[in-house]
Amino acid sequence: MAILAEKEQKLKDRKFQLESSIQELKNSILSEETGDTSKLIEAHSLDIQRLETQLQLTELALRNTQDKLREREELESSKEFKDKQKMQEKLYKQAENEAAGVFEKLSSFVTELENVFELVRQADNLIYELSEDKSKAHYYFRITSFPYSTMFHIQKYLNNELIEYKHKKSRIES
Repeated sequence: MAILAEKEQKLKDRKFQLESSIQELKNSILSEETGDTSKLIEAHSLDIQRLETQLQLTELALRNTQDKLREREELESSKEFKDKQKMQEKLYKQAENEAAGVFEKLSSFVTELENVFELVRQADNLIYELSEDKSKAHYYFRITSFPYSTMFHIQKYLNNELIEYKHKKSRIES
């Protein structure tokens, strides 16, 4: 509604400017006392016609804006609008609660991924310990192969996002 009120004020200002300009041109036509007034009157009359056209269009836009503003005020005072606002708040609250649950699930998922990586690291350490040629043992490590490498990138991304979420949440709450 503030946008419509601002638009209405701009249109009122524009209307006032146009009316002032038209009046100034009319006054200048009446006050001219030179011998070559017909050309001046003709030039000013074209300007006056152009400004009056702009004035008519501005008045039309102003009326339309005022009608929209009145409709918006009626809408905002209706029971249906207030019910929709309450429903909107309720849905946002519900979404916020469900989002918190999702973040908890994501946190537990990241923890599960870390547990999987720890198991793979332990198995890779055993490869190293059992290997005859320790310099080539890292070629057999599974932590850097599919699906663990993909899971590792997912885990890092989720972990970073969860840290940022917790940071933002703590800033909002304090």
